[in-house]
Amino acid sequence: MLKNIEVSGVQVSDYRKRCPQIMQRAFREILNLATKGEIVPGPCKRYALEDFAIALNDLLERRVKGRVLLIPNGQSGQ
Repeated sequence: MLKNIEVSGVQVSDYRKRCPQIMQRAFREILNLATKGEIVPGPCKRYALEDFAIALNDLLERRVKGRVLLIPNGQSGQ
C-alpha cells in the first residue's frame, strides 16, 4: 500500500470446477506463452530436502530472491 501497489488473485480450483472449458483454454494459452519464452518463471533457489533448515534460515535472513524449492533425494543446485 505504501507504493500504491495491489496484489490480488483468484481461487483457481473453484473455476476449474465451475468452468472447466475456460480453464483448459487458459492453461493451454499460458503453456503456449511459456513454450515461446514470452513468460518465464520467477527466480528460485533449490535446496536438498535434508537442507530444509538452511533453506528456512536463508528465507528468514532474506538471502533468497523468489521461491525456495526443496528437492528430494539430495539433488540440490540452481
